[in-house]
Amino acid sequence: MPNETFSFNKVVGERTSERGYEAVHVIVGDKVESGLGGGVCQVSSTPHNAVVGAGIVPTERDHHNMTVSYVGIGMDATVDYGNIDYKFKNTLGYPIYIECTTDDKKLTFNIYSNSKLTKKTYKLVNSVKTVNRSGKAVCEAKAYKVTYEDGKEVSRDEINSDCYVK
Repeated sequence: MPNETFSFNKVVGERTSERGYEAVHVIVGDKVESGLGGGVCQVSSTPHNAVVGAGIVPTERDHHNMTVSYVGIGMDATVDYGNIDYKFKNTLGYPIYIECTTDDKKLTFNIYSNSKLTKKTYKLVNSVKTVNRSGKAVCEAKAYKVTYEDGKEVSRDEINSDCYVK
């Protein structure tokens, strides 16, 4: 509903073996380790991109310390139950409906709302550069919510700035 906050961790719940999660690769700091819930960040990153594509900026989002392959650099949303959440507030003024579908192992999120909101479209884009910090290659990424009206860009707002170890 308008002005309500969506919490990924509240909806998905704790990742435990009792709930069917298995130990697989997870990113902890700048290392890959074995842990429960590996792959869940693909599920939190996909709606993040859809949410920004609907014109909503997240209220709580963090990035991995390493780049991931399933979304552009600076476009990920990591989660860790009890520590890191992905949240957004519905600022559209109308209820939204979130749909998730899978097709041949491909996950898609769609955000639906009032047809009056179709006058503008939005896109999440990034800008990335690699720099050397203390002998380590580091990716600096900025993500922007780009707003279009009648197919023309009318604004570009930075929504996050992240650094990743290469």
